[in-house]
Amino acid sequence: VIRAVGPLGELARRCRHLVRRGGRILALKGRRPDDEVAALPAPWRAELIPLAVPEVDAERHLAVLRGR
Repeated sequence: VIRAVGPLGELARRCRHLVRRGGRILALKGRRPDDEVAALPAPWRAELIPLAVPEVDAERHLAVLRGR
């Protein structure tokens, strides 16, 4: 689980050696990061899950990255 590292593509490149086959990277994001998802390097793909955070009046999303 990672927060505040950078764009999803950079995160995938930096962390790929830490992820086993079938593993995932979970990243907390603010507004829906569609542009970052579109820029993910192959073979990475992302599922975006909207989050409701109590007492926070801002968008939050969980990005679930899968790649290998």
